[in-house]
Amino acid sequence: MAAARIARLRREWNLQKVRALSRYALRRAAEDRLPQVSASLTFTTVLAVVPVLTVAFALLAAFPMFRDFRGEIETFLFQNLIPGGNISDSVSRYIGQFAKSARGLTALGLVGLMLTSVLTMLTVEDALNAIWRVKRRRPFAQRVLVFWAVLTLGPVLIGASLSISSYLISISAGYVTTIPFGVGLLVGVTPVALSAIAFAFLYMAVPYAYVEWRDAIVAGLVAAIAFEIAKRGFGYFITHIPTYTAVYGTFAVLPLFLLWMYVSWLVTLLGATIAANLPVIRQGYWRRRTFAGSEFFDALGVLYLLYRARDEMPRSVGELDMGRKLRVEADYLASLLGKLKGLHLIGKLQQERGQAHWALLCDPSQVTLRVLHDRLVLNLARLPRTALAHQMQGVDRLRGILDNPQLDQPLEVVFRQQEEGKPVLEVVPPGWHGQV
Repeated sequence: MAAARIARLRREWNLQKVRALSRYALRRAAEDRLPQVSASLTFTTVLAVVPVLTVAFALLAAFPMFRDFRGEIETFLFQNLIPGGNISDSVSRYIGQFAKSARGLTALGLVGLMLTSVLTMLTVEDALNAIWRVKRRRPFAQRVLVFWAVLTLGPVLIGASLSISSYLISISAGYVTTIPFGVGLLVGVTPVALSAIAFAFLYMAVPYAYVEWRDAIVAGLVAAIAFEIAKRGFGYFITHIPTYTAVYGTFAVLPLFLLWMYVSWLVTLLGATIAANLPVIRQGYWRRRTFAGSEFFDALGVLYLLYRARDEMPRSVGELDMGRKLRVEADYLASLLGKLKGLHLIGKLQQERGQAHWALLCDPSQVTLRVLHDRLVLNLARLPRTALAHQMQGVDRLRGILDNPQLDQPLEVVFRQQEEGKPVLEVVPPGWHGQV
């Protein structure tokens, strides 16, 4: 069984497909502008790290079960702001002082801190929505609730990590003088596992799109492992290659902190890119190539799916199902649906976690193929207004050559003839005059 699966994988994933997938991954990374977005979020983080930590500590104080671990949790947060040596201690000390000072602010000052924290999370949401190619925004109240959930879960996961680690060590210490290999491995893996859960929750909750849990978990695990590797590598760089300290002296704290924030956001966005593209890779959409007229055929596919859904409940089709059946990417489908909506052919019925359901609004017996052809392929009505018409002093003959009367067939005739196996391009029924 395992040998057959390996053989099938070898057939499906040859060197050519691996290269094509690599090109697709590089293209998506360039389109998502991960380095530029990471730099932008780094600047935002510098302005918001103190307000966010202040709010997080306030939330942490609301959980009595983690009260004994509050000091350890604060230390954990500060150590992960920037790993490695004296630089980490300096950054942690400064930010800790700022956070403690912020706790003594007036009510108006605390409102300002909360507003800064919310604006930071909204910026993160916009960045993740761009990766998922989501142009719509959830209502502001929902965005604040999501922010509150993310900010609450972080301290809880850290507290759970410390609780589990302390519990396992205490159990082991009660029986043996040294920690067994299995317990030590579990203690070491637990923080990474909880980090993976935190990343997965971020990828599922923040984007205004439907994200399957398996995709979020895989991406979260990759991001957690990459974050751990980056943390250890950055700590080694600071302690063993003191280039920044030699050049900047005491001022090296700031550029190193900015660099670590940049690396952290780069890892986070890389995991988001993986989560957003796993469905595309799994369904094989990345191998699909567009060509002249492909948008016209895909639009026909959309209308045909909605045409067939009229006789079924709930008489609409979700974007996810539509994308799977047409084998197109979500952002391409969203653009196509927007064009069809602009022609008043389809309409959006409902919205749920970023997934819209669409239904056919037009009468397919009155709408012709020409409507789609003029919008997506060749609009002959605009030919007399072009520079070509001015140069040729009239394009009536050219327009007659390019015009195809078969495009005046109604969509219903096309769909029914296709289902019945008849030739689609037949003479238009006598006396029929279609209109939009």
